[in-house]
Amino acid sequence: MKKKKLAIFALTGVVATTLVVGGATYALFSSSVVNHNTVESGTLIITAKRDDVPNVGPMFYTQSVIGQVGAMPTGEWAPGDKHTRGLFLSNTGSLAAKLKTLTIIPTNSSAQPVSTSSVGANLQAYNDSILFARQARVKIWEVKEYDPTRGLIPFTRMDGSDMDLVMDIINEGYRIWYDANPSADLQDQTQVAQLLNAVNAYLLEQLNERGSSVNNRLFNVVKMYDQPLINFVNTPLQASSFGIELQPGEATLLAYTVEMNRIPPAGIDPNSFQGKSVFFTFGSKWEQSAHN
Repeated sequence: MKKKKLAIFALTGVVATTLVVGGATYALFSSSVVNHNTVESGTLIITAKRDDVPNVGPMFYTQSVIGQVGAMPTGEWAPGDKHTRGLFLSNTGSLAAKLKTLTIIPTNSSAQPVSTSSVGANLQAYNDSILFARQARVKIWEVKEYDPTRGLIPFTRMDGSDMDLVMDIINEGYRIWYDANPSADLQDQTQVAQLLNAVNAYLLEQLNERGSSVNNRLFNVVKMYDQPLINFVNTPLQASSFGIELQPGEATLLAYTVEMNRIPPAGIDPNSFQGKSVFFTFGSKWEQSAHN
């Protein structure tokens, strides 16, 4: 009998980007993980979390309130802001899996997908999401644990506080490098390599200085992809070239940097986003590695 391909979708890391100038609104909602499994001779299950235990919840949110999980609110957004948050993906099934696509889907405040066919408030939510996506970029960094005696090693588990610290340092390192290289072209792989070297040097320096719960663990950014956010919206990004594959029990850490451009593209009123809230669900699709 011909074996069927096993596939799983992990819709995860609900992202709320709220930008308010002169206002005080914020978004509060929960992330979700949806697993659809087809079983033939094993299981393919990707578990996705904002952080590993103890923190789960939204990747991006403006401020913490009572009862909300997570530890790194962004504050209110303004043009030029950039924030980095992590998505920890672990293979809890029995089959090896490889990453196939990544998606970013506009939703309403209840994490329900919205589109051009929506009506009323949901159509407005979709239009606001598109407005934001047209003037924002997203960078996806692959982060690996590093052992000086063995090189890059697979994740099996990561504490939420560890990840928050690593995301914070990546964000700072990128901001420092970009401020010093404002005309950098991140489609140029030579300049991408320079950026990664700078961020990794900053990671090493800061982890050695800060300590905390990392307990002398080291991390490296090994890849970075830079795209306009609008390129992801409703269009799966083919991610096979990322080369991300997880054996059972292994995990990977993807860092997402969302950046709102200082100056919007031609035709967009610079003040058109004041007081608005937008919501996205970040999703990933994985398939079995064997016979594929």
